[in-house]
Amino acid sequence: MQAHLIPYAEQRRRRCDCCDRTLILAARLLLLDGRALLGDLELCGSCAGAFEALLDLEAALVQDRQEEG
Repeated sequence: MQAHLIPYAEQRRRRCDCCDRTLILAARLLLLDGRALLGDLELCGSCAGAFEALLDLEAALVQDRQEEG
């Protein structure tokens, strides 16, 4: 499974799918299985930042495991 965080070019005020608050949305998170779209989330800035940190952490963990093996 893969996750891609895509920032929005134009700002719009809607409900964040993660924290359920009505704020300006910052990004869309796409969840993919190969080329198949499993789902997507529209995220405010705080939630997008948290998911971005998790994605960076995951990438670092995968790289560390590849270097060990």
